[in-house]
Amino acid sequence: MQFSIGVSALQASQRALDVSGNNIANANTPGYHRQVVQLSSATPLRLDKLSIGRGVDVTGIQRIVNDNIEDSQVRQAAATGASESHLTVATQLESRIANEKASPGARLETLFNRLEQLSSQLNSSSARKLVVASADQLAREFNSVATDLLRQRDDVDQSINAVVAEINPLTKSIARLNAEIARQTSQGISPNDLLDQRSQAIQQLSQRIGIEMAIKVK
Repeated sequence: MQFSIGVSALQASQRALDVSGNNIANANTPGYHRQVVQLSSATPLRLDKLSIGRGVDVTGIQRIVNDNIEDSQVRQAAATGASESHLTVATQLESRIANEKASPGARLETLFNRLEQLSSQLNSSSARKLVVASADQLAREFNSVATDLLRQRDDVDQSINAVVAEINPLTKSIARLNAEIARQTSQGISPNDLLDQRSQAIQQLSQRIGIEMAIKVK
């Protein structure tokens, strides 16, 4: 009896060392969560009215994770990704439209000023030429802005297509991991590595599109 108790203690200690070593080895692995060994007293031996302990059993390996923190990280990554995308587009628009010297607003202001000058110099041919030139510049500027906006829309469409090409493999990977996690869980296996892989895939997905994460425990 004492021998078996000692063996169970050694086995539990060895498993704990294995898990600790794995934690150290994966300290810098993206998506990895620390694991701990779960222990419980072995089923005692019943002799008459006595209950004799039989050592310790390793009941599982638990993955240490805070679901609230992980959900918050996913939401934050999604918000950051969306903000960066909006900022990129807005910056491009601003640099094109808000140019002080060559924006539609600046051209329009120049046209109004020259129209005002013409109103006080109705017989001035040079003033009329300046008005015509300003109107022509304004029209050209509107056409240029329209062309730039169409080009930018094409760039955005290409970016969207690129994101779609990235998220499709991620969603397929998450679906595959979900199925395998469910299968292993139903067999009493702790799918810790698969859970880490899924968390990493969800994190990558959230950086590309806005998502919400919900874990169903059956």
